[in-house]
Amino acid sequence: MKITIEDRLSEYPEVSPRTIWNWRQNSPELVVQDLRKYLGLDERQCEFVRTVLLARGVNKWLRNRLLFISHKKQLKHEILALHKELATFDTPEKRKGSFKCYSLKHQLKLLERERCVLREICKSPRWFPWPKANHIRDGIKRANPNRVSDTV
Repeated sequence: MKITIEDRLSEYPEVSPRTIWNWRQNSPELVVQDLRKYLGLDERQCEFVRTVLLARGVNKWLRNRLLFISHKKQLKHEILALHKELATFDTPEKRKGSFKCYSLKHQLKLLERERCVLREICKSPRWFPWPKANHIRDGIKRANPNRVSDTV
């Protein structure tokens, strides 16, 4: 008996809002491995999938996601260093009228605000089915709630 694509797809583990956290991510090769295993792709077809992922920017965005998370961690270390430096202004006399203390507090406030925004993005739900649309641009518009213009 020949194994059909439907048979292979039925073997694919459950993907739901509850189980999505069990899945490894951040590598286009994971996508290729799943397609090879469950759709029975040969190496030539897998290479085509890799090319499509590259051409469509998936590799770029997965790499950028890793850089984004790294940047968020770097901000955390900078914030901790600012807290330590601010601790040197331990008396009201040292703080009063100190431009350095004021500058550090301002810098700390800006970094904490930026890190908060990054954390919100990083902690956003993994379960995000891409909107299906008649036109690709419609799906992109529905997926992006932020309408920000590039013009200032």
